[in-house]
Amino acid sequence: RCQIAQLSDLTTKTIAVLEGSSTIAVVRYALPGSKLVGVESYEEARSLLEHGEANAFAADTSVLSGWVQEYPEYRLLSARLSGEALCVVMPKGLQYNHLRRRINEAIARWQTEGWLAERATAWGLP
Repeated sequence: RCQIAQLSDLTTKTIAVLEGSSTIAVVRYALPGSKLVGVESYEEARSLLEHGEANAFAADTSVLSGWVQEYPEYRLLSARLSGEALCVVMPKGLQYNHLRRRINEAIARWQTEGWLAERATAWGLP
């Protein structure tokens, strides 16, 4: 198994990416010499890594942060290729205004109290 210490170590390596994800274009741009292998799930990516069929897996930091806690034999590189905003999705319609207000209030409270920053640190997010 090859050792990957930094992003440049992946320039000609095989990288697993989720099929249809925005990560595909980002990795193609940042590492044009790498070979991308599409996977349908995080478990499929882990299987490719375990069997030496991929050298790395590029995906969402928030999910991979939890993943490396569950599988400590893996680690995240410090380099971030992109940042995608996370959001809360709700049904359309005025009948959901009360729900929207409650969610916005909760998020604002968590930001003010520092809870969101604490969670980001605990989860290893930037």
